[in-house]
Amino acid sequence: MGIADLDAVEISEVVIPEEVAFGGALEFSFTLVALRETDVIADYAVRPLAETYALREGMTTRTVRSGSYQLDIHVNGRVSAS
Repeated sequence: MGIADLDAVEISEVVIPEEVAFGGALEFSFTLVALRETDVIADYAVRPLAETYALREGMTTRTVRSGSYQLDIHVNGRVSAS
């Protein structure tokens, strides 16, 4: 991702709910602390657990299904919290 200083940021105070009602909104929060001046890219991914998917050409979206999902918080290209 072009960010070389992977250890310059710490993540803490991660708040992720245990459950979200189907059709509800996932609200989560976390705190990033820079240990020194650096560039930071932070994002997240929500992925289903224990499922496999066939990848098809031109695929753009997936159908949301009930079940267990995991939230991964990425900081500078690496999973920093789940």
